[in-house]
Amino acid sequence: MFRLLIERGQRERIPQHLADGGGLAVADQPVLDRLAGRCRLPDGARLKLAARQLQASADPAKIQDGLSHIIAQTRNTVGTCRSIVEWLRPDAGATTALGEGIAQCLKLAGDDWPLRGVEATTKLQATDVLVDKAALRELLTASLIALTDMHPGTLDIDVQSAADADDIELRLHAHAADRRSSLPPAEHERRFTWADVQMLAKLHGVPCSCQAHGTVLRLPRIAAGAA
Repeated sequence: MFRLLIERGQRERIPQHLADGGGLAVADQPVLDRLAGRCRLPDGARLKLAARQLQASADPAKIQDGLSHIIAQTRNTVGTCRSIVEWLRPDAGATTALGEGIAQCLKLAGDDWPLRGVEATTKLQATDVLVDKAALRELLTASLIALTDMHPGTLDIDVQSAADADDIELRLHAHAADRRSSLPPAEHERRFTWADVQMLAKLHGVPCSCQAHGTVLRLPRIAAGAA
């Protein structure tokens, strides 16, 4: 069984059969590195936050709430790890329904958003249309990470989709939000930019238009019979 790379900590090597065409593209690696950093049990930052809250209160109800929070976050971490495992499995030519794929990307990229004051809203059309699974998961996840890296702090992200006869147009736009954050902006050794998204888009043959606060991706529709 492979071992996931852990970001900002001890890094481990992925077996060669995965790196050599076994479902893990070289261009994928920065996205996987970032996501893999969340597969740590327990998550140190979250536990420290919960511990501080517990120490500051002798109220049994608040203590119970803090413990419930730790349990919930641990379950979320396990769910994220399972999603990353799914990502790493070979799936050349696999498709996904647009709505399902977007939901998975939001879950992966937004695992810690509630603590950081980041929220996403969706306004989607053609959620049942099939698109290339790898293209959607890599481009959308990278775009979400780039937005939060380039705009640290509390943030609202709008995700919209529209469809024509041939393509799905996926639009992302971010703007600063007036809300509190439980944690300071995340610090990473490598910050994502639109250059990362454009590189992935070129590899997948997906038209991509990036601006300061958002991006537009055009993913080809895939007929159900061709999946």
